Amino acid sequence: MFGFGKNKSGDSEEDEKRIEALKLSIVTAVEHLRAHARVPTPDRAEPAAKRIQEMLKNPKVPPEFRKDAQDAADKLQRECFMKAADEAGRAALKAAMSGDNDARNESVKKTRDYLGKAMSLKAPKEFKMACDRVLDIAQMTGGIKSDKPTKAKPQMTKAEVESKEAAKHKLDEPKEGAEIPVKGKAEKDLKNLTNA
Repeated sequence: MFGFGKNKSGDSEEDEKRIEALKLSIVTAVEHLRAHARVPTPDRAEPAAKRIQEMLKNPKVPPEFRKDAQDAADKLQRECFMKAADEAGRAALKAAMSGDNDARNESVKKTRDYLGKAMSLKAPKEFKMACDRVLDIAQMTGGIKSDKPTKAKPQMTKAEVESKEAAKHKLDEPKEGAEIPVKGKAEKDLKNLTNA
């Protein structure tokens, strides 16, 4: 009546089966997260990692398995954000070189977002420094070229253009009394003829 006479070994077997089923579902969720990290799709990796954390809150999960699964999930999520930040940084550089400022700014924003999440998951400092360099280069590239006159390079007047071209032609003409370099007998004869 009060639990007397129940088979305790049957309960422990059922508990073991439940724990094994729980472990299997956690391993499956980690493999699912691995697929998101490989591509990378951070918008899908975050919910997958949260799902794993919820599963690991179950008190029946063995502590060593919980630690290993949490470490694997953190590592995969970090890799996903690092790859996504790298791809977004490359996209920012590409957009900057093509002169598309809107796409560049959007990619810079994504890179910073992914970089912050990767750093919160203990990404290496070298990765942060590399991403910062890429972002600096992307922000300094493009958007400067102008076909129209600017304050730094105002449009030249017609007189300025003519005087510049005249000075250029004057430099191309040989100076009077300039010496001709002498290399061989024919050049010496030529020099003698010009001086005579």
